Amino acid sequence: MPGCTTLVSVDDLQAVFGPRRVAFAERELALDLNGDGKPERVVLLANKLRGYELPRAVSELSKRGGVCVDGFAVFDGVRPKVPVLYQYNEYDGWMVRLDTIDGQRVLVSDGGRDHAQHIWGWWRYADTWPPDGWVARDRAWNQGEQRFGPWIPVQRMNIIVGK
Repeated sequence: MPGCTTLVSVDDLQAVFGPRRVAFAERELALDLNGDGKPERVVLLANKLRGYELPRAVSELSKRGGVCVDGFAVFDGVRPKVPVLYQYNEYDGWMVRLDTIDGQRVLVSDGGRDHAQHIWGWWRYADTWPPDGWVARDRAWNQGEQRFGPWIPVQRMNIIVGK
């Protein structure tokens, strides 16, 4: 379409979704989340004022506990200029790791004070819907039953900032 552009950088994402006043340190990793042989561009983000050490290799995402980031963006491997996930949490950031949950390879955060497990990735749906497959979900820990509750869809582009 004439006049339309695609988002290609974290600065572009910040201009649309925010946060507007944060300068990020960034680390790009190639990670095939949907197993199609075309790695997604995963950009890990840290507020420069916090001084987090961002990982240099995908293998660090698989370590126990994962890595600490303020946010991240995932760009589709087939359409590398298309952002499919963008998360930023000013309050807690994320302890994010690469893991397999319910048979799907996803980015996972086991939550902090919210006692919820969060996942982001590409999901193989039995009924092939939605056709793209990129999802963000969370599920709360049920202390009484000592297990997680059902998955709840959440926004794939989600910015949490203080007031």
